[in-house]
Amino acid sequence: MRRLLTIVPLLAVAAAAVAWRIQDVGSDDPAVIRVDDDYVTANEYRDEYIDYLNGTGLSDDRQRRLDFADRLVGIQLVSREARDKDFASDADFVRQVETLRQKLLVDYYVSEKIYGDLEPTEDELREMFIRVNTSLKARHLYAPDLESATKLRARLDAGESFESLAHEVFSDPVLAEGGGSVGYFSFDEMDPAFEDAAFSLKIGEISDPVRTSTGYSIIQLEDSQVKPILTESEYAAKKDKMWQYVSYRKRLDARRSMTESMIATLDPLFDDSGLDALFAVIAGAVSLDSDEARLDLDAMPLVSFGAGEDRTHWTIGEFRAYAEHTSPEQREAVKSREFLIEFVKGLVVRHELLQRATTAGLQSNPEFVRALAKGRSGLLYDRGYRELVDGVVVPVDSVREYYRRYEGQFQMEPTVLVYEILTESETVANAALEKLRATDFESVASAYSIRPGAASSGGRLGYVTRPQLGVLGEKLFDAPLNQVVGPLEIDGRYGIFEVRDRVDRKQASFEEVENEIGTFLQKKMAREFLRAHVDSLRARYPVDVDREMILQIELSKHSLC
Repeated sequence: MRRLLTIVPLLAVAAAAVAWRIQDVGSDDPAVIRVDDDYVTANEYRDEYIDYLNGTGLSDDRQRRLDFADRLVGIQLVSREARDKDFASDADFVRQVETLRQKLLVDYYVSEKIYGDLEPTEDELREMFIRVNTSLKARHLYAPDLESATKLRARLDAGESFESLAHEVFSDPVLAEGGGSVGYFSFDEMDPAFEDAAFSLKIGEISDPVRTSTGYSIIQLEDSQVKPILTESEYAAKKDKMWQYVSYRKRLDARRSMTESMIATLDPLFDDSGLDALFAVIAGAVSLDSDEARLDLDAMPLVSFGAGEDRTHWTIGEFRAYAEHTSPEQREAVKSREFLIEFVKGLVVRHELLQRATTAGLQSNPEFVRALAKGRSGLLYDRGYRELVDGVVVPVDSVREYYRRYEGQFQMEPTVLVYEILTESETVANAALEKLRATDFESVASAYSIRPGAASSGGRLGYVTRPQLGVLGEKLFDAPLNQVVGPLEIDGRYGIFEVRDRVDRKQASFEEVENEIGTFLQKKMAREFLRAHVDSLRARYPVDVDREMILQIELSKHSLC
């Protein structure tokens, strides 16, 4: 779980001497930072610092540890001030805290019950090492629900082709024209379920319908390429990273299995009328134009679940109350009736897990209590930070003055107007090239190019700089105008190009860079304002940092990769 304290701006604030010293919170995990009545323990500091290093790619050193401690002090101070301003009584904040409480309680229960014996084995680490050094090429057919996916699989078995079915199921012209091809991909570039299924196939083999986060895919593996030479020294250097990957995937699999088992046990039974009425509202087919209509909808039965006669019954209103504590992304993913059913089942499982966690008394577990307090503090910081920096406005005169002072530095790089036809193979590229002898570039691009949007743009990439073109920069910048260039190989694909216009390097006008300068100055002023505000808070709240102990903290195994 990513910690809230790590996703905030760096605060460069100086440490202040205080008259009192940090006291141990526990013999095994003493506090290393205190701000008034809140604190950061050695383990919490270590975990936050490791996340920071991994997220930025920086290496550990003495000064970076101390700077990061000052960063955490700043966060604690802004959070403490937000508490004094009574932001915690805000209705939206109360909802956020309850959402966090439920998530943490479920996570602690799942961690205690199913994650205990998931230590990666040596064989699993080596298998993962091979996977991250393997590229697969695959194509797929998409369906929004299992019934449609099963029918597609049956049609493939009956002799229909991927190419013909791709035209039917994909609105994206690239996928439709490319027979559902997703090209080459490697580890962690696709949905985990899609990736696992693809790696389990032999070349040419077609999978059964695979449930992904957006629907169902029927996958055919077209090619598999493993890095030719994999050495023991490479494996040893990456072993810790493999440990992280395997641990994460094993937890995903364990949680998925637990969810499926619980759904089978709880046996959710849906009321079709309620389900249809709810989905009609979600899909926008029906609008609730009055309080009476909303109350009528909320009163409708939706689902019952549980063992034996002791079943729980939810109305739509009760379901909506539980759904309020899910993320916007989870709610927005409900795009079909089947996905609504899956979403409700997920809430049913979470409801049961919350019940079990509460019965087990995990809400009183010191680790959970501390995690909730830290999460609440993070939410307070977010609220306090937004209030502080949202009011920072850059005057237009300041933007103009900055432009006037550094006018010579604002140069527009030379650009060329490029049109492109991108194909999967040299054979297709040559066929497109032949078509260009009798047909205009735009028409051929619309018919042949696999670039997203090419069908509507006619292959127009727009004005691009030399660096944006990468390895093609030299060839296209030197190409004569309105002449076809290519086919040129690009990472296993082939492109045909035409340069229509060329614009030399020029001085950027104020209007062309006004937004860029304004954004830069707004961030700069916000940092300066926040730094000064944090310094002022040090006079209001006692601060203590045990720098010696921070410098002695050992970073854990499998952490820095």
